[in-house]
Amino acid sequence: DTLSRAVVFDQNNVGESTFVLSSLQRLALDHGLGLLVVDHHRKPAANAADLIDDLLGSTAKAAVADCVWGLYRQRGQHGAVLKVTGRDLDDQEIAVEWDRDTCSWQSLGDAADVARAEGHRRVLEALEALGGEATTTQIARELDQNRGNVSRLLADLVQSGKAIRGQRQGREVPYTLKGATTE
Repeated sequence: DTLSRAVVFDQNNVGESTFVLSSLQRLALDHGLGLLVVDHHRKPAANAADLIDDLLGSTAKAAVADCVWGLYRQRGQHGAVLKVTGRDLDDQEIAVEWDRDTCSWQSLGDAADVARAEGHRRVLEALEALGGEATTTQIARELDQNRGNVSRLLADLVQSGKAIRGQRQGREVPYTLKGATTE
């Protein structure tokens, strides 16, 4: 299953964690090997803010590791985010999706870019569902999303030419799908 089954030690004890994992690290270095240790996150780690703090047990485990990966998925969702941090690489968050045919995770690209594209898609669908023209407030209500986030997505869509910003009408601005005809 995981490190907990392979080696018995108190994972909350800094000294024991360092001894066990540095012994594994020495073995890998002496033999020119890469060693992958599989472990668990702490239980309340649905959306961890920090990959290292989210490790189960002592953070001494991360001190020995050259690289730490964490897979974060909301229960019932096909997609997930693979967070990566390490000594010799830039931190990354990669959107991944489980492929049942190949029984493997497939990279979808940078997680922020994938989330933004999904947001654009949802806003365009909401605009279409609202008859091709709607205000930021109407779209936010349709999507049950924060108005500020919807406004940023609309600005992107206007810049990319997928939506048209109308003339302000009081406190609101209507947006129209490019090519949509409204009554």
